[in-house]
Amino acid sequence: MRGSAPLRTLLHFFRNQQQRYINFSNARPYLTASCSAGLILFSADVTAQCISARKLISYNEWDKQRTAALTAFGLVYYGGPCKFFYLMYDKILGHGRWFSKMFIDVYIHTPFVLIPSFYGITGSIKGQSVDKWSSQLRNEWLVASFGSVLYWTPMQCVAFGFVPQHSRIAFISCGSFLHKAWLSWLSNPEVEIDEGKCIPNLNVA
Repeated sequence: MRGSAPLRTLLHFFRNQQQRYINFSNARPYLTASCSAGLILFSADVTAQCISARKLISYNEWDKQRTAALTAFGLVYYGGPCKFFYLMYDKILGHGRWFSKMFIDVYIHTPFVLIPSFYGITGSIKGQSVDKWSSQLRNEWLVASFGSVLYWTPMQCVAFGFVPQHSRIAFISCGSFLHKAWLSWLSNPEVEIDEGKCIPNLNVA
């Protein structure tokens, strides 16, 4: 049928791109994880800023330093330690055992490594002192950890149960779109100004 030809062409194109991604991820796992996470978290923070402003923000309204902080976290953390942990889970625990991997990642790695790293990396890039971001981490750690556990428990069951290693960071990064948008909102509280509007409180050192 003629009508199905464009659809077949489109599906063929996406399958080819998927296979290229898989091949590149297998050849360069850390670089692929870094680029995938950086791009998705860049989009997550821009989205969070638009939601906070309740409109599509203009270039001048866009807080580039805040977006750079979240993008850097994706590039550095997901492309480095996080990918390393995921490879080690498979190496130490073997293929399968998805519940053990989920438990370690969500209930140990996330609250005690990922969240402190998030505040440290993003806070430093935003120009906050160590005292400032560490104090904010202590104040917000329980909420951030509890929300992360609720969100990531089912997500990581799917990730470790069904998603192959080469695409796991990409899958997690897509899930991180919502999670990191929320963390970005949580770690960038709003303050009132005279006009009664709200602006992100980003640059308190």
